[in-house]
Amino acid sequence: WIEVGPGGKKKIVEKKVCEFSYILQGWEDGEYYSREAIKPDRWETQAADKIIAQIGPHRVTVIQDPHSPHLGGYLWDNSSVFSCYIMTYVMRGELDLRGTTWIEVGAGVGLVGNFLAKLGSSRVIMTDIIELLPVLQRNVEENNPISANPSQEDHQIVSAMDLLWGDRAAEERVMQALKPAPFWDFIVAIDCVYSEASATDLIRSLRFLASQETIVYVVTEIRNVSAQEAFFGEVANYFEITDISMEDWHSRVTSTMRVEYIRFSMLKKKSQPDPVE
Repeated sequence: WIEVGPGGKKKIVEKKVCEFSYILQGWEDGEYYSREAIKPDRWETQAADKIIAQIGPHRVTVIQDPHSPHLGGYLWDNSSVFSCYIMTYVMRGELDLRGTTWIEVGAGVGLVGNFLAKLGSSRVIMTDIIELLPVLQRNVEENNPISANPSQEDHQIVSAMDLLWGDRAAEERVMQALKPAPFWDFIVAIDCVYSEASATDLIRSLRFLASQETIVYVVTEIRNVSAQEAFFGEVANYFEITDISMEDWHSRVTSTMRVEYIRFSMLKKKSQPDPVE
């Protein structure tokens, strides 16, 4: 990377970027396979039964059903991209996540949440529809055997809960699980902006779960422009939106992840919502 010093002099500076790779395991034409991949590829990852992701020094295993009828039933690429992005921050000493609290909405198979639990976070809750709870819980147990054992003192570091966006009772249960911490430090929504119909309910949940101190990461593949416009148009009434430049997030992920169709945004809750006309 090029930095400009005093007098406009340019110099090339080596900056660490998180290394990333997968081991994909499953069945193909009746034959079992296990192969390595270094590039996120939706068709490859979503066809696998088991994915072992190496994110910097951390390994996360997710088990999934490639035939799941639910969109969150298999891994989407942006979970890997976001994990690599955060890992690079940590590796460079620019971010210390020890003791932080996280909630992931639309967690799917749980790669991001299980990864965040390995960075010293004090509480991580992964949420999704109730039909996906079995796979989320299984992957909690796969990656955090102590967390899955309620007899252990630190069993509550990472867990899975059901949350249907806009369901106030479910949102209240999630907030109860945060105690004794006063607020969520971070909320993550990866590939959750895909439908105009669900945009309003997602925003309702974000408004309820976030405090003014909470940082909300929204990372989305731009594939449904109408859904993007509906979500970001409405959420701007309640949150300040900072879009992370492509140059910035590209500098923190591997070269195989540097695509142009991903939007990285950070949201901070406004003290007062904008008046809606």
